Amino acid sequence: MTNDCSSTPDTETIATEIGCLKTFITYILKALNQADAGRAILNIEKEMLTMQDPKQAEVFKRIIEQIKTAYRS
Repeated sequence: MTNDCSSTPDTETIATEIGCLKTFITYILKALNQADAGRAILNIEKEMLTMQDPKQAEVFKRIIEQIKTAYRS
């Protein structure tokens, strides 16, 4: 990949980038058919169950809930 996708070390900028990525993922899931989108969400939920770090798993859980809520709207 030749495009520079780096982030700045500024926390506020990174938070904005993450919000953009969550929205982008939601639109990608909406573009998929319902079965594929559901499968993608189930796969990430399974991945969360294998995480060793409870804080990381909690962050993933919150993000997935946000994406699922946006997906349904």
